[in-house]
Amino acid sequence: MIARLSGQVAARWAPAVAALAQNVTRCDLQVTWTDPAGDASAAVRHLWNSRRSPDTLGRRAEREFTEKEIGSPYVYLGRRHSQNFGRIYNKHNDEPISYPPGTVRAEVEAKGPIAAALGARIADGNVPAAFAAAYTHDWYQRRGIDLPFTPGARAELAVEPRAPTDADRTMAWLAKAVAPGVARAVDWRGLWPTLKALGLDTYIQQEYGLCGR
Repeated sequence: MIARLSGQVAARWAPAVAALAQNVTRCDLQVTWTDPAGDASAAVRHLWNSRRSPDTLGRRAEREFTEKEIGSPYVYLGRRHSQNFGRIYNKHNDEPISYPPGTVRAEVEAKGPIAAALGARIADGNVPAAFAAAYTHDWYQRRGIDLPFTPGARAELAVEPRAPTDADRTMAWLAKAVAPGVARAVDWRGLWPTLKALGLDTYIQQEYGLCGR
């Protein structure tokens, strides 16, 4: 059986359900605040316009701003299918009856090992509001978005190492078996001919707009 809890039901029953669950596959943490000027849309735009370079290493963070309707801006971080996905938006526009003007919400959607670790904390009754706020604040801060509050607790979370995936094994094989040959090819023929031989030139042109000779 799959159980999905949200809103007040999750706030009340999440520890009991997590304690009975065999596995927690997704866990959402969120922080809601009111903009002092009472303009949530302007607050969301300000967070986007004042973004920094991400603190995280490795693959660059996916960050997107969209405003399909005037007054309804959204900031998205990550990808829906990834283990972490975040969004910031005008909560008053989303639920005008329940939330007053100026209400902003920042959410973090966690899946995989991170959700399992959060689920274990929830089952133990160890995810107070201060932890949720600190985790959400730190998550956005590492990705270059500074939420307008100072967390009052440290968001320490022990995540069990996940088993290697096919993608992990493929990357390890590329690093061990393919990379040395690629380095030799670059020395002999140059970078761009080597990329073309590997079929990577099209991807680089599409992703970065670069073109070699």
